[in-house]
Amino acid sequence: MNKIEIGNNIFTLEYDVKHAIQVHNIIYILFNPDCNTKKFGQFKNLIAISQDAKRIWQADLPTNMSGDCYYDIEFDLDQSLLAYSIKSYTCYIDKKNGRILNKVFTK
Repeated sequence: MNKIEIGNNIFTLEYDVKHAIQVHNIIYILFNPDCNTKKFGQFKNLIAISQDAKRIWQADLPTNMSGDCYYDIEFDLDQSLLAYSIKSYTCYIDKKNGRILNKVFTK
C-alpha cells in the first residue's frame, strides 16, 4: 500500500511502504524493494519525511552496484538507524541527512 496516515491526514507516496517508523517528528520509510520496476540500476528506497509528508532526505546506498536497495530497517538500543542492503551490508544511517555513517559487510 502506498498510503501513510500521519495524524488525521492520509498521504499517497510514490511506492508501496514496507516499513514506516516514527521517531519524534520524523517518519522513516522503507519502500518495498519489489516496487523497483527497472531492469538495472539502483533503488534508493529509504527516505525520511516530515509530519506533512515533505521529503527530508533519501538515504545513500552502500554500493554502486545495480540492484542494490534496502530490504529492512530498524533502530537499535542506542537509537541508531540501521538499514540492511540486498548486497549484504548493514549500514548505520545518519538520521539527519541519510548518509551512511558506517557500513559492515555481513556475508
